[in-house]
Order: sequence, then C-alpha cells, then structure tokens
Amino acid sequence: MRFNKRDNNEAEIVTALQRVGCSVAYAERQPYDLLAGRAGRTYLLEIKDRKGRLRESQLVFGASWKGHYKVVRSVEEALEAVGVRAEQIGGLTPVPPSDRR
Repeated sequence: MRFNKRDNNEAEIVTALQRVGCSVAYAERQPYDLLAGRAGRTYLLEIKDRKGRLRESQLVFGASWKGHYKVVRSVEEALEAVGVRAEQIGGLTPVPPSDRR
C-alpha cells in the first residue's frame, strides 16, 4: 500500500498556508497529507493534483472522520479549508465559521 505520495502542487499549498499564519506538519503513513493549525484549530488536508483520485482508504477515512478534513486541489481550496478566502490577488479575508464545512 502506498502512503503519502507528494503531489506537484503540495509545496505551493504549504507555502500559502504558512504565509497566512498556519503551522503545517507533514503526515506520514496516514490517509491525509498535512496537518494545518490555525486559530486554535487543526485541519487534516489531503492534497490532490487536479486530476488526482482518492484511494479507497482515503474515501473511508473522509466519510468517517468527524473533525476538520478536506481534500484540496489548489491554493484557494486549501486557504478556504482553514478559514481564509482569497478574494483578490494579495487580499485575504477570513471566512465566517458558518460558511465552512
């Protein structure tokens, strides 16, 4: 079984998360790629390239996890997953908690 193959967009996503103040830790041998911490919350993020597909173990994990877990394919999706929305280039706006999933 393969674990945590690094996708081509991962470095860009990690950099963007760190720029908005997130702490980021790489997960090893888990059904998600990153742990991102922001404003006292921890988010589990699975990074996929645009055409990347989830493995069966990731589908099962995502369906059963009751915390913050999100599959992200772009910087914008990653920022939104941790509560930040890029409204315009260079402008970051917090996402109200009621708008997050």
